[in-house]
Amino acid sequence: MGELRKAAAEVAGELSAAVAAGWRISDIGRRLNLASEDLLDALELVAARTPAGSDNPEGSLTPSEEAVLRKAGSLQHAMPPLVSRASFRTQLLFEQLLQGALTVKAAAARLHVSESRIRQRLAARSLIGVERGGTWQLPAFQFTEDADLPGLAEVLPAFPDDVHPAAVFLFLDAPSPDLDVEGQNLTPREWLLTGGAASRVVDLVADGYALP
Repeated sequence: MGELRKAAAEVAGELSAAVAAGWRISDIGRRLNLASEDLLDALELVAARTPAGSDNPEGSLTPSEEAVLRKAGSLQHAMPPLVSRASFRTQLLFEQLLQGALTVKAAAARLHVSESRIRQRLAARSLIGVERGGTWQLPAFQFTEDADLPGLAEVLPAFPDDVHPAAVFLFLDAPSPDLDVEGQNLTPREWLLTGGAASRVVDLVADGYALP
């Protein structure tokens, strides 16, 4: 009986710890505006791509990602804690971007074109999307309420073929001193929305992804 009570106590303790962990995951997900399952998916993807014990951050990056991180001074030889890693933060942002992503059908309705035209643009990289389970998801930052971002078809192909969608979002959302209007640094997205030349943004992409 003593052994049974001990085993039962151990199982109860494990269940209690699991429930507490579940609540913590749910709480973190709410604060990040992510469903618990999406948060766990992100953690699994990060763990698969950058193992916690890895001391080789370069090994988990594509060549263009490594080049950009090195240029920014963000690539470290000793790996920081998981939650501090750029790959972890990027994956969480990526999951958030997909929360409001458009399907091919929804994108076609938004742009008033056929679904085949959306697929053509995905192939030509004048729209960016992620294929999951045979279904395309197009992050909403590429669109306005009734069109795509002006100049997008010219800007997106300037990025490397393997660029991460989160990197594109961060680029478009970062104010640039090269896009100055009356003393205000605009983001590439703001620049394009106000009628600025897409070629200026293309030049910024080229500078940002140029190898040292």
